[in-house]
Amino acid sequence: MTETANRHLAAEIADQPVAWAKAVDKISSAGLDCGGALPAAGERVAVVGCGTLLLHGAGVRVPA
Repeated sequence: MTETANRHLAAEIADQPVAWAKAVDKISSAGLDCGGALPAAGERVAVVGCGTLLLHGAGVRVPA
C-alpha cells in the first residue's frame, strides 16, 4: 500500500465512531424506529462472509 493509501485508510478508520454517531442521529431525527432490527439476546444468528464479516462474527460470538 502506498503512503497516501495508508493515510486515507487510517483517516477512514479514525472517522468510524463519528460516522456511526451521525447515522444514528439521522435515523432518530427522521423519526425512524429501528427496534427489532437486531436479534434478541440469546437468539441464534448467522454471519456469512469472510474478511470483515469474519471479524464481525467473532465480535458477536458468545462463548458456550
